[in-house]
Amino acid sequence: MKSGVDIIAMMDNAVPQLCAVCRKQLTWHPDKGCYGDFAHLLNNTKQHRSYYGNDLISSKHNGLPVCSDNQNKCNNSIGVNRSSQPVLADRIAVKIAAMDANDRMGENNE
Repeated sequence: MKSGVDIIAMMDNAVPQLCAVCRKQLTWHPDKGCYGDFAHLLNNTKQHRSYYGNDLISSKHNGLPVCSDNQNKCNNSIGVNRSSQPVLADRIAVKIAAMDANDRMGENNE
């Protein structure tokens, strides 16, 4: 895991109004339409877009709300790069794809 952070558990336990890392209360940003900052789990890079596809990297599930305090320490603690952590990156990609598929299933049932 990245620096002892269980990113998969964070994905399951994220609360939109709290930083996913330090659990600090986040500020609403009307211009962004979200609380805090959006930190990509799978880094938004050319390599990741080529390997995983644009849809997965652009997914609303490929990120968590984080605060921007401490020189972006919380943001930087959850980004995963496939070249250095391929197993974790692939596990995150599978989870994101499953969450996206679940969203599509919900849309079809409405």
